[in-house]
Amino acid sequence: MATARVFVPEYVNVDAIDKCFCDRFVTFEQVDSSTFSAEGKHAEHVGFYYLEKDHFVVHGRGCEPLKCRYSSRNLVMSTLRWGWINATQFKSKFPEVDGLHGPTGLPMHYFVNLQNANCLESANATEDNTIVEYFDNDDEIDLAKFASIVKSKTTCVANYFIVNSENVYTAVETSNIENTCKFSSALKYTIISSLANGEATIQTYIDEDKYLACKRPNPKRLPDFTLRDADGNEVADGVEFALEIVRDKESDSELDSNSEYDDNDEEDGNGGSENTLAKLFACKDWLEVGNYTDDTHDYLFGAVDNGSFFYAEMADGIVYLKHEGDYLFSDPKTEIPNIYAGAGHPPKEHRIQIHYTTDGYISLTRWAGDCYCVCDWIKASYGAVSFDPSEWTLRWRDPMKLRIGKAVGFVPTMGALHAGHLNLVAAAAEQTESVVVSIFVNPAQFAPHEDLDQYPRTLGDDVRKLSELGRPMAVFAPPVSEMYPRGISTNIAEQRGTFVEVRGMSEMLEGGTRPHFFRGVATVVAKLFHITMPDIAFFGQKDIQQCCVLRAMVQDLHFPLKIKVVPTVRDPHTGLALSSRNVYLTNEQRARAPAFYRGLCRARDLFASGAVARDEPLAAVRDEAAKEQLDIEYVCLSSPDDLGEVQEVGSSGAILSGAWRMGATRLIDNILLGFEL
Repeated sequence: MATARVFVPEYVNVDAIDKCFCDRFVTFEQVDSSTFSAEGKHAEHVGFYYLEKDHFVVHGRGCEPLKCRYSSRNLVMSTLRWGWINATQFKSKFPEVDGLHGPTGLPMHYFVNLQNANCLESANATEDNTIVEYFDNDDEIDLAKFASIVKSKTTCVANYFIVNSENVYTAVETSNIENTCKFSSALKYTIISSLANGEATIQTYIDEDKYLACKRPNPKRLPDFTLRDADGNEVADGVEFALEIVRDKESDSELDSNSEYDDNDEEDGNGGSENTLAKLFACKDWLEVGNYTDDTHDYLFGAVDNGSFFYAEMADGIVYLKHEGDYLFSDPKTEIPNIYAGAGHPPKEHRIQIHYTTDGYISLTRWAGDCYCVCDWIKASYGAVSFDPSEWTLRWRDPMKLRIGKAVGFVPTMGALHAGHLNLVAAAAEQTESVVVSIFVNPAQFAPHEDLDQYPRTLGDDVRKLSELGRPMAVFAPPVSEMYPRGISTNIAEQRGTFVEVRGMSEMLEGGTRPHFFRGVATVVAKLFHITMPDIAFFGQKDIQQCCVLRAMVQDLHFPLKIKVVPTVRDPHTGLALSSRNVYLTNEQRARAPAFYRGLCRARDLFASGAVARDEPLAAVRDEAAKEQLDIEYVCLSSPDDLGEVQEVGSSGAILSGAWRMGATRLIDNILLGFEL
């Protein structure tokens, strides 16, 4: 890059002109004004500057001369140093006022140690709009003198000035030089521009420094370190937990609703009011082990709405974090210090350790010699998670800590809650910290001839039952218009909008007689997953095909959650599977209906005695059903992998399931042979 020329006529005193950083990159040349020829200089230079007493002139080849204010000299020269622009671009960037061009804002006054002048950047947004004076060494730092100089000028920001020595910046209030704020180059643009624009004061940053001081992790390894959760309770080795990334200034509002459990009676639903859900899920990320990869490692960590599960292991006095048997570590050889998971105890220089901050949360730090990095925080956005010790991250990038917390559990229901649903809610409450229960009668899973209008709707009674559990939860009971904004018909040909189908598993068994059903189930559950963002969704085994279809959907659409299947809850006296549709049964039908389950039990006994061929278990169910004259729709022995019909119970087990009618009421049930969900 050629050195720019500044031509100085005999009547201009250069020493009287405010200096700027770009003076280090130009050559000043004295000229005789009477013989100076701009046209002649254009033959030698693409562009140059000519100084006058009260302004300077920019000469660009093929452009008219442009007169500029001296206060804008550094900004203009920084801009043109990287390439001359045409007159139209120049006038747009530097508007004309009173015949002179320049920026709309005044420059900031810098006082800089001359020995460190080269650390200042040209063509940098922070240093561009500045004027500068140099001092020889730190002994010459005289804030009172500097303030007096700034007060004497009308061509710079009056309220503040900047002192730079050894690349440490100090902002000083002109009217009160005791009011100062030190910061690193990582923050210079934000702080200096905010002061210049009047968007902040020095006191703003003094207060923020006090706020940040309590949030730095303890650099020392603690003796007898004990991992504790957010409530101070000790977390034992092997106990699973999720790692929640808590953003600064987040309101730690508690969940104030209730919900848990579902017998998934071919049902779906939603949990919590919109406001409750907004408070529950706002500003929260969770640490996730992703199947990302870089050049060296297969696993990277990310921050997502739902996360992975971890546990701690104590070995030789060191607490290691683990995920599915792998240890968390950071590779010092990689350019970006990401977090990875791998086999075996990581060597010392790869270790990641936990520290408590003074406000009770925990922070992950990586090894840095004899202690762990003092200022390493987790920096997270969607994508890879890495350590970042910069002050910029600490202050402006929402520095994140990790605290131990459990995940969000979700129980979708269609209401008319019974003990089966409540059992699901109890499982969710036991395994997760926050529970959401949805209550929504889903029109999309009913055919025009089915019982949508008659399906029991008992929201008030349902909420009462949930509240009696004495556990905090959110209940989500949306109107149909919210779940289906384009409207919804039970006639598939008339439906409009987006729907989800899981082909290959939805057409057999229940799908044989109800071909519309799983299309409606998958669609509404996908919507509910997006709304509630659970870590674990709980479903009842009674709706076994629904569980298999939804697990396939979660896998195919990459939902970041787990499906937990909870064993069927039954009448303790008869064994009849609990269902919301049981309310339709007459006393006589209720006495006959358990015959199907008795047949399933006979089939299970036959399997336990060595019978594996399909004919024997199917015959056992049909024989018991015939004794009570049950109207059987189907009985089937199916593969747990794809629900296809099998001829015998193989090494992966089988599902024995069926459906029957009691008058107008349709019931389903199943048992698992040779495997567990």
